[in-house]
Amino acid sequence: DNLRQLVHLVGKHDWFGQGSRILITTRDRHLLDAHGVDKPYHEIEELSSKEALQLFSLYTFKQNFPQEDYKDLSDRIVKYAT
Repeated sequence: DNLRQLVHLVGKHDWFGQGSRILITTRDRHLLDAHGVDKPYHEIEELSSKEALQLFSLYTFKQNFPQEDYKDLSDRIVKYAT
């Protein structure tokens, strides 16, 4: 969500070949406007706490929810990230 960070990562539009696609994730639409990002862009709904924990668990533990031993730590990680 920082314009300078985006500029350093993406640079100028001519850095990429024709047909290149760049995926930018941000909660700040003004960041896209400031960098001249045209549509199409897609807005998505924020995950619920339960959905965020499930997504984290699928990638981390390869199951829908963390084992009981890791539940508190997982909850804190997900809360920090959202």
